[in-house]
Amino acid sequence: MLKVDGSRYVPRLEPSNYKYNYVCQTCKQAYPRKRRMNIERYRCSRCGGRLMLED
Repeated sequence: MLKVDGSRYVPRLEPSNYKYNYVCQTCKQAYPRKRRMNIERYRCSRCGGRLMLED
């Protein structure tokens, strides 16, 4: 990486590109998504809490 002057990590994408923002009700972890998802089927990966769609 030093030879090509590259970065080890990919820069974060702009949050404005996301249409839906799901948030864990317990730990407030954010999950920005471009597509809708079934919140009955998925849980928070950090604590296992329920997700809700934030306006």
